Parts: sequence; C-alpha cells; structure tokens
Amino acid sequence: MDCKWLHCVFCSRFPQPDVKFFIGSCGDVACSKCVEKKLLTPKCSRCNRNTNMLEINADMKDTVKMFFSDSALEYEKFLKSVKKIADFQSKNYMNLINFKNKKIREMSQHGSNADKILIARLKREKAKLEADFKALQAETLNHSKMGGMMDVTRNLLAGTGEDNLPVSSFLNNMTTVDNQEKATAAVLDNNQKQVDFNTTVSG
Repeated sequence: MDCKWLHCVFCSRFPQPDVKFFIGSCGDVACSKCVEKKLLTPKCSRCNRNTNMLEINADMKDTVKMFFSDSALEYEKFLKSVKKIADFQSKNYMNLINFKNKKIREMSQHGSNADKILIARLKREKAKLEADFKALQAETLNHSKMGGMMDVTRNLLAGTGEDNLPVSSFLNNMTTVDNQEKATAAVLDNNQKQVDFNTTVSG
C-alpha cells in the first residue's frame, strides 16, 4: 500500500521491499529490524505500554486497513453516503410537509371549532418539520463545503510536491470549490422554495 507518511517511529526507516512493517496495539509503527530488537513488543519502548503487533499488509482487517488508506478518498466515500441519506430524508420531509399542507387546506374549508384546533396542531407540526428540514439542509451544505476543501488539499498535495505551488493553480482549485458549494446551495435553495411555496398556498 502506498503511504508516503509510513515510517518506523524508532529508526525513521521508510518501507523497503525486504523490510516488513508492523503496527502495535498502542498505535506505534515499527520496521521488522526494530521489532527484532524488541522495541515494539512485548512493551513499546516509545510509549512504555504493553502491546501486541500486527503486520501491515493487504491482508489486514478493514478496520485496521482504513488507517493506511487515502484519507481524502475515505472522506469522499463518507460524503457520498451522507448525500444519499440526506437525499432520502429530504424527500420524505417534503412528502410529509406536503401532506400536512394538504390536510390544512382541506380542513380550512370546514371551519368548525374542532377543525380549527386540529389545524393549529397541524401547523405546529409542520413548522417543526420545516425547522428540521432546514437543519438537514444546513448540515448537508456544511459537509459539501468540507468535502470541497478536502478536494483542494488533495489536489494541491498531488501537484509538483513543491512547497511553493503556482498561485493560479490554487485559485483555480478554490474556484472549483466555490462552484461546488454554489451548486449544492442551489439544489437546497430550490427545495426550500418548494416548501415555502407549499406553505404559502396552504395559507
């Protein structure tokens, strides 16, 4: 696996074809040469904790392997998962809000005292749903912004590897993030306009 940061905490050695690497249950990483010197187990000489170790390779469990994967890619997967959940919940929020609006319109035509009480309750429930829906929109937009910044960071780090990257490259990446945020905000705003429209129609 390609981990540019991976190194032995004891000798600072980087991965080599003939040198295996291990991770201790304490979280410290050691090369096979330092493991042979018993620097990692049974007691880590860096943190003084009793520790077990696991070889770092492609056969590791996913729960361990994830720590050696591309964090930006992992976050991208997370964002896609969040978007699916947010889309599903948004659709159901809209359906329920529309249902409440329909019931309010229908009952407003009768005007009995019992109906007025029920209408007031429905309006309170609808207001709570709309508040929750706005909170969901804000959370989704926030995740979109964070994902955009992760893309910028990854693009910059994947460039020339130099400390001084071209200003134009940085600005182009920032423009991309801004466009992503605007696109997400436009979708959320359109959903909110639909809610506002339905609210206006229901009176």
